Amino acid sequence: RPVTDYNTRYSGITREMLASATTTQEEARAKVLSLVATASAAQTFLVGHSLENDLRALQISYSHVLDTAVLFPLRINPQGSPAKSSLRSLTAKYLRREIQQSERGHDPCE
Repeated sequence: RPVTDYNTRYSGITREMLASATTTQEEARAKVLSLVATASAAQTFLVGHSLENDLRALQISYSHVLDTAVLFPLRINPQGSPAKSSLRSLTAKYLRREIQQSERGHDPCE
């Protein structure tokens, strides 16, 4: 499916960056699965922020996930899912670092 929102401010990804991309969704899925399907899979964790979006897009269900959006919720919501803290606010609060300040978007090396 074509990308409709690059969310560049947070992802750092632009239309131009993906214009020459050749990796398919199926290839990306296979690569992630190959990384977690090792002999030590019980000790392999996926770590990231709001990973459910990526995992849903790749149609992957995995039990060993450490997701900072879930581990550090903004607040508990008794009527449903907890509200999520942004990666930017978590980094400022716990690491005392400012990220995602550039108009060019998120730098994964941050």
